[in-house]
Amino acid sequence: MTYDKDGKIERFNEDGWNISYQEWTTKSGLELPLKMTITRGNDIRLRFLMTTGLFDKVNNAILPFPCQNQSHASSHSTRS
Repeated sequence: MTYDKDGKIERFNEDGWNISYQEWTTKSGLELPLKMTITRGNDIRLRFLMTTGLFDKVNNAILPFPCQNQSHASSHSTRS
């Protein structure tokens, strides 16, 4: 895990996935990722731009980034 000059997570690796945060925002006193990229090898690249509407709907259900407890993360996953 690497951090930027302000102490925010810049990038980390988990199970072959590379996650990097390009920009952060503050919402309700919490530092949350605004722009992030997730890659796996040379085959998969996902780029995310979070919207403030998403943060408004989350309210008190915000999980820490990244989730350190695997069982905690899997209990919050949704499948359709």
